[in-house]
Amino acid sequence: LGFLKQGHVLINEFWQKQVGDFTVDTERFPSFEETITIMHRRGFRIVFSIQPFISTESENFAYSVKNRYLISERLSDRRIPALSRYKSLGSAGMLDITNNRTVPWLLDKLKAVMNKYKFDAYYLDLGVAYNMPHYYQCEKPLINPDHYKTLFINSLQGTVNIFGVNSAIE
Repeated sequence: LGFLKQGHVLINEFWQKQVGDFTVDTERFPSFEETITIMHRRGFRIVFSIQPFISTESENFAYSVKNRYLISERLSDRRIPALSRYKSLGSAGMLDITNNRTVPWLLDKLKAVMNKYKFDAYYLDLGVAYNMPHYYQCEKPLINPDHYKTLFINSLQGTVNIFGVNSAIE
């Protein structure tokens, strides 16, 4: 109508085939670019939800393990990722945001999907400390499990548009 702000459309993590793919599932959404364009014309802003988890079924899981982008099991070989659960994911690794190589890789993925689909922002769905692997080890020590969220937010802020954060501290 021109005079009415419509608001935001939040697209949950299922825009990906598997959480942690950081690419749109084109089988489920073959005309997503067109859909986003239509929603933009109608006044909506589009926001994609992302998480710091990579499903063991994701196309990025093996690559993340090989490059040590994931949090590892405490007191074990750094090449062994510590697995956790998150929402509907039965098994997932968690990005080690303290690893200096993880953030640039993640940002490349996020910028690529944003540039292709021209949506407005990301919504960070970080979960709670309980979602961290129980016996975790990051490349650099965390003050406590909740410190991870601060590091994750700070590493993305100012580089990609962030609409909001969903998280809780226990």
